[in-house]
Amino acid sequence: MSSPIGGITLDEKEEFLYLSHYQYGSVTRHRKDGKDEGEHTVAGGYDRGIVRPQGLADGIGMRIVKWPKNSKQGKVIARGEEYNVFGVITVGKEKTGGNVWLKEPTDVLVHTPSGAILVVDQANHRVIRFQEGDAFGHGEIVAGGHGKGNDATQLARPYNVALDSHGNLFVSDWDNHRIQMFARL
Repeated sequence: MSSPIGGITLDEKEEFLYLSHYQYGSVTRHRKDGKDEGEHTVAGGYDRGIVRPQGLADGIGMRIVKWPKNSKQGKVIARGEEYNVFGVITVGKEKTGGNVWLKEPTDVLVHTPSGAILVVDQANHRVIRFQEGDAFGHGEIVAGGHGKGNDATQLARPYNVALDSHGNLFVSDWDNHRIQMFARL
């Protein structure tokens, strides 16, 4: 892919991946099974109204907030190492990029059956899973986390995630211009 991927999602039947191309302002459709049918632009492109489409996370505030149903207040489940304006003390001794600290989170996905929350930690080149009931800041690295790179176990500034019904994780790997699939989480 010639443009960084700003978003990724699966259709209801899980046959197609829809990718938002940050640089070109378009959304394209691709077969999930990898069979090449060519690239189909389904929205935007060529100055048709979409500008730098992206995912959803508080990247500037470097935190992930869970809002329980019918709640009037969110609960911070993970926080980054900067912009801690309220003086909240987090778990961990140093800001070394351990799984307690986020650096530029760019996307969040809730795995509906389990309630787990997947967070794309872009500047740390990984995806972290937070389980319901985990202590604040405790998560499990489920993709990447081996430094920036282009090997099968590495990511380079991941941006978005999607899950299919089988638990396969799809990660848009921004600097590598690829979609990485990690089998059954």
